[in-house]
Amino acid sequence: MINRGNYSERQRALANFGDFVLDHDDLDDILGEACRLIAHALDADFTMVMEADPATHTGFARAGIGWRPGIVGHERIGLGVSPSEAFAIEHSQPVIANDLAGKHRLVSPNFLSDHGIVALVSVPILLRGRQRYGVLQVGDNRTRAFNEDDVDFLKTYAMVLGPAIDRLLTAAALRTSDERLRLIVENANAYVMVVSDADGLITNWLGGSETILGWSAAEVTGQPVDLIFLREDRDAGIPGRERSAACELGMTADVRWHLRKDGTRVFLDGQTIALKEQGGNLRGYLKIAQDFTERKHNEDRQGYLLDLSDSLRLLTTVSDIAALAANGLAKQLGVERVVYGEIAGGMLNVTYDYTHDASSIVGSYSIEPLGSGLMSAYQPGAIVEVKDIATDIRLDDAGRAELRTRDIAAFADLVLFNDGGVVTFLGAQSFKQRTWTAAERSLIREVGERVKTAMERARAETALRESEARLRQFGDASSDILWIRDAETLQWDYLSAAFESVYGLPVSRALMGDNLHSWIELIAAEDRSHALDSIQRVLNGEQVTFEVRFRSTAPVDGSSELAASGRTLPRSSRRSSGWRKARSDCALRSRWVSKGYGTGTYRPAT
Repeated sequence: MINRGNYSERQRALANFGDFVLDHDDLDDILGEACRLIAHALDADFTMVMEADPATHTGFARAGIGWRPGIVGHERIGLGVSPSEAFAIEHSQPVIANDLAGKHRLVSPNFLSDHGIVALVSVPILLRGRQRYGVLQVGDNRTRAFNEDDVDFLKTYAMVLGPAIDRLLTAAALRTSDERLRLIVENANAYVMVVSDADGLITNWLGGSETILGWSAAEVTGQPVDLIFLREDRDAGIPGRERSAACELGMTADVRWHLRKDGTRVFLDGQTIALKEQGGNLRGYLKIAQDFTERKHNEDRQGYLLDLSDSLRLLTTVSDIAALAANGLAKQLGVERVVYGEIAGGMLNVTYDYTHDASSIVGSYSIEPLGSGLMSAYQPGAIVEVKDIATDIRLDDAGRAELRTRDIAAFADLVLFNDGGVVTFLGAQSFKQRTWTAAERSLIREVGERVKTAMERARAETALRESEARLRQFGDASSDILWIRDAETLQWDYLSAAFESVYGLPVSRALMGDNLHSWIELIAAEDRSHALDSIQRVLNGEQVTFEVRFRSTAPVDGSSELAASGRTLPRSSRRSSGWRKARSDCALRSRWVSKGYGTGTYRPAT
């Protein structure tokens, strides 16, 4: 039997444990070996490392020697009912209990009495900063007295064990953190994550950087992070100002268009963060941002569509409408050309186009080379889409050659109208093959709907103006009074020249102010309600003929017999003014949008 006071044996145990710690990094293995060496050095039946959990105020049997299965790795005791362990942990002081079978029996954990332990010593295990980890316990079911030498040995062992545990816990936490970071970085495919040094040179190309921006890590490592900025931003010094702001403030917003490897743009929404040591020394920068290109496009397109609708309301000609739509659509889609034209009589007539770094193709062209297969697709409301003229089966060699002469490699035409065989369309053209996305097709259709509505309005207004012009020409030549009233305000918009000869008032004067009221004032009081009721019937859609008496200041020349107050006046007694009777034929003219017109003619009633 080994002498319990054998100093050299205990020193050897410490030395062996030190060697073991250097060669192992598994905490459970190290704690298990510590328990084995201690049991051997003290010739004890039981050893245990109990880990304290401050959150639950319990102790967990983390490692041990001599215990029956189900204790180590499973047993958890409440420190409130285990005075020796609780005191050792709470006060960082060793506790010796050489008489558990006596006065301490009732307050000892059950598993100790189940193993017949009668003597126990508990020594606290402290981590860096005197943080409490738990206790190192040695027990025996033989009567023995643990002494100060035993306690000093265990304290020394605990002092060696504490830093080892601290190192392994720190390493485990770091591994967990690194693993968590690795998983985050590897799965952050929707984020650009670029690390650069203090000079702005790329050191790490993480997350979805390659997927979103196109460059591989090998291509960009060591390159300035400025390469992902647009040329105009680089010329304006934006990258440097962004790093300076991050260095001064800790971080700065990074919300702007950036550049992909293929030269296209990507909208990134994120921030640039300065990476500093605890002492404040700058180590580099982290640029982390999400790809919001699609959302930005949608926001821009919605804003564009709202502006387009507002602008189209101000335009009155088809050509102006086509020009506005083509210009805006080309910029939104980023294509080289947008055209507006008609297909009729076997000819394609391009009446307007907007070009960007491209030549105009305004003019007339035969559609025969394009073939019937393609042209049959031009149905009302359809988008005729070609991604690549070189592979589209609807085109033959002649059709491809015809399109190449105009530098067209892909196009998307929206059919606006198909009136009597005349097809009107709005088309986007690309000089290289292009897959038209659902969002782009939706935008083309949205623009087309607005253009179609605006053109229908413009055509209706043009037809109305032409009709009114013809009406005015007729009115000016007629001896009858012709008038046009606004269906909402009932104010005259037009009076023919005959009004002055009948009523004796200049047309310009009659149209002034509230001319409905002025006209009613000219009518005999007992006929006014009849006149207003008749106008209301016209507003309700009827065609009405009514007669009223009115006061005229026009001289009577005797050319017609005019009734006054229901009786015929002798020719010699006619005055220059008085009550006259007139018949009005009124109808409601066709309305357009919210504005309507009442029309009518007045003629003297014989």
